[in-house]
Amino acid sequence: MIEVPTLERDGSVPFGVLYAASSAYRNGHNVKILDIAKEDLEFGNIKKAIEDFSPGLIGLGGITASYKNCKELARNIKNDFNDIPIVVGGVITSVTDLLLKNAQVDFVVHGEGEISFPNLINAIEDKKNISLVKGISFLKENKIFSTERQPRIGNLDDIPFPDYSLLEMNRYVESAEDWVKWYFKDDANEYLKMIENLSGEKLFPIITSRGCPYRCTFCYRHQKGWRQHSVEYVVKMMKNLRNKYDVGVFQINDELTTLNKKWVLAFCDAIINEKLGTYFIILSSRVDTVDEEMLRKLKEAGCLMINYGYESGSDTILKEIRKGATRKQALKAGLLTKKVGLKNIPEIIIGFPSETEETVAETIDFLKQLDTWPVSINTPIPFPETPLWEYAVEHNLIKDKEDFVLGYKRRLFLNFTRYSDEKALRFVQKVSYDVKLNWLKNRKKYGLYIRCFLKKLLIVYIKPALPKAIYSVFKGTYHKFFKR
Repeated sequence: MIEVPTLERDGSVPFGVLYAASSAYRNGHNVKILDIAKEDLEFGNIKKAIEDFSPGLIGLGGITASYKNCKELARNIKNDFNDIPIVVGGVITSVTDLLLKNAQVDFVVHGEGEISFPNLINAIEDKKNISLVKGISFLKENKIFSTERQPRIGNLDDIPFPDYSLLEMNRYVESAEDWVKWYFKDDANEYLKMIENLSGEKLFPIITSRGCPYRCTFCYRHQKGWRQHSVEYVVKMMKNLRNKYDVGVFQINDELTTLNKKWVLAFCDAIINEKLGTYFIILSSRVDTVDEEMLRKLKEAGCLMINYGYESGSDTILKEIRKGATRKQALKAGLLTKKVGLKNIPEIIIGFPSETEETVAETIDFLKQLDTWPVSINTPIPFPETPLWEYAVEHNLIKDKEDFVLGYKRRLFLNFTRYSDEKALRFVQKVSYDVKLNWLKNRKKYGLYIRCFLKKLLIVYIKPALPKAIYSVFKGTYHKFFKR
């Protein structure tokens, strides 16, 4: 089983591969996991691992942005190990057609793999009719053949804990202090305040739910609906990780953790009553699912941070992307979060089709009212099988599917607005600099304010107006002056 990274070789806990590998292991198969990014592997290392392990099947997992690396890896494997079937699963199955027709992949497993994946392994091993395995796709007479979908797992608690022994856990359990320092490097006071009780603590991600019932236009869903583990299941998992790997800070990596208020309150009460002595971070919530009671209870139970996908401070944009929440709701939730003492890193996307100078100004005003830093500011990226992808194809922004998918990067820029590329990018820069300048001014960090203001002039105004050679002189002078 191989976790395939994106072009940036990002590395996090490979939950998709881990859960699938664990299910195969429980079904009596010998399993080995390779994580290309975490282990810094090149194909020579992978080839030797395959030779040493001599597998009957190779599984690849990743996200859509992993497609280029996945294609190259599958080609290299087939060149040297042509008889070994290659199976791909995870979010990357949004490009099933490319995987099967262009990437030399033999089988694709759709949705949750805990049942379909071991069933496919058994069918291959026992030489049974592959067409009877639910939840897979493969080529049949050079056409894509998809079997009946495997029903969703109704009760998530039926899934045993992933077998963490399949991972080299020392690569994934990290210093909580380093995590905080990375996020809040611009605010020494906040950094010191947050690490007061975290000295020596280790951080590790967990999953408490699957899916999201909302349908934002830019978000890909390879599984419908939303389900959550029981409180008892999650607390037991936390205890196991605490006892085995000394984890004291849990990063909850769900798509949406706070949909069920009753569950959240019960989860907090369980942590308090069990006296776990742990902390946790919620990476994904919605502004219309929280209230002051919930946020205060989260804080009491040891929550350090809760993040919302605000996306925009403009109701025009929120309506366009089918967010299902308003600016008023977002501002209320953000200010309540701040009031109870929880950190929040706003997630913002600038550059949807309806974006204008007015909507950008509304987003800047919204973020200034929140008065927090850092802020994650991004541009919209279309993924196959989403409404945003359909829009991009319809408006000729994407001319060739595979060419586009091969180029996925975190900072990929595709201009959906009616403005020039230069102006659309200046929108993004303006939001970032204006919000940070406001934050620095409010905290009387005047030295950093001047530095940030000069950088804004350099990037937003001077760079577009000057030839590259002259701009390089200005840039060099700036960096020399500030010794960076």
